[in-house]
Amino acid sequence: MLAFGAYLTLISHVGVMAGDGFSRALAGVLHREFGTARVISDSTMAATAALLNFVLFGQLVSVREGTVVSAVCTGLVVGFYSKHLKAFEYALLPGNRAEAEEQAAASAAVPEGNFVVTIAREYGSGGREIGRAIADRLGVRFYDGEIIARMTAQGFSGDEVAAYGERLRTGSALEAFYRAYAGGEAVSEEDLPEAERLFRAQERVIREIAAEGDCVIVGRLANWILRGRANTLCQFVRGDIDDEVAHVVERDGVPREAAQAMIEKVNRERAEHCRFCTGTAWDDSRNYDVTVNSSRYGIERTGEILASLAEAARA
Repeated sequence: MLAFGAYLTLISHVGVMAGDGFSRALAGVLHREFGTARVISDSTMAATAALLNFVLFGQLVSVREGTVVSAVCTGLVVGFYSKHLKAFEYALLPGNRAEAEEQAAASAAVPEGNFVVTIAREYGSGGREIGRAIADRLGVRFYDGEIIARMTAQGFSGDEVAAYGERLRTGSALEAFYRAYAGGEAVSEEDLPEAERLFRAQERVIREIAAEGDCVIVGRLANWILRGRANTLCQFVRGDIDDEVAHVVERDGVPREAAQAMIEKVNRERAEHCRFCTGTAWDDSRNYDVTVNSSRYGIERTGEILASLAEAARA
């Protein structure tokens, strides 16, 4: 019954419990996602209650196993309701069905005639340069940094967009706990963890870009977001570590040790980002149409080869 009440408040996007309101306010003050603020809030209140029990009564009176079980299991039951009571939700709140249908229509709004090349790449492999070469060869728009600009227009800061892949590495376990705790699908977007809200915004931007015309998109899991489209060519560019290090040293003017550390760090973050958002391995060749080692032919020649391939696929 407790979970059902929580489920009703979530699908109607209202908060009638003081704890929910406090967590939302705390999230705003700390500039953290709701899930983190909720865990902080609940943990602090439970610890405070336990302390007061010992101070006033000399034993635990109001904080026992039921408190822990309710905190962990209520969200799981809410998630069950959200998955299996869709007909009830739409009968009770027809606007939710309209919103879901609108989102589905937006997801399918990329015209099939638009040709899109996506480039995922290891750090230092030259993937960005290769993507630009393909765009120049095809005479189409090239998207990389502009994706961040478009996401900031949706209310995120540039620092948030640029760094959220890195934060996933330290917050993914907490995010996973929050999904179970808060009931997953039933949570409104504004109350989702920040990483998940950013990914949804990123998905909207990628689809918006693809809908505008033929283009080349670098990174940002565009291959996954546009998966299933017959007119999308997904490429993954990797390189030998020595060549990647040399490229970063030349491009950024940093020592070899710093370049190698950066390569390992960024590639690890990209892999965690992909795993969190898609549940798949970032470097799994099954996620791409083409996987190429730029060390085999060099960055420039690899760009020419992949541009020729894109021309043939576009025709």
